[in-house]
Amino acid sequence: MGKTVEIGYRALPLAYGAVFFSGGSAWLFFGPETSGIVGYLTSRHSLSGMTALALGVAMAGLFNFYLVRAAFGLSAVRADDGGLTVSVVPCRSYRYEDLDDVKVEDGYLQVIPKATPVRRVKLELLDECDAAVDQIRTRLLRREQ
Repeated sequence: MGKTVEIGYRALPLAYGAVFFSGGSAWLFFGPETSGIVGYLTSRHSLSGMTALALGVAMAGLFNFYLVRAAFGLSAVRADDGGLTVSVVPCRSYRYEDLDDVKVEDGYLQVIPKATPVRRVKLELLDECDAAVDQIRTRLLRREQ
C-alpha cells in the first residue's frame, strides 16, 4: 500500500566512536604499565583498570555494531505498513495503533507510545530525518482516522 520510510545511520560519528573506544581499549590492554597513580588505576590487575577495559570493550562493540549496520545500508528507524521499527539498542517494534506520536525535539527523535515509556534516539547518530518523521506522522494520523 505505502512505501517504506527509512532513516539511516551517520557513519562518520560512528567511525569516530569505534576508533576512539577500540583504540582506548587496546591501549589499556596492550599498553605498557607505568608507575604512578594513573598507571596503577589503569593497570590490568586493578579493579578500576578492569572496569575501564570492560566498559571500553563494550562501547567499542556497540559502536562497531552500528558502524557495520551503516556500512551495509541497514536502517536505524524503519516505517512500513506493519508499523515502526527502531533498530537502535534496545531494538523495538511498534504497531501504529500503539503509538501516540513521533517527533524531533531537543536533539532526539522521540517515539511516544501510548502505554510504554518514551523511546529517544540521539539525532547525532541518524541521517537527516525531518522529512521521514513528517511521513511517519502522516501515517499515524491516517491510522487514527
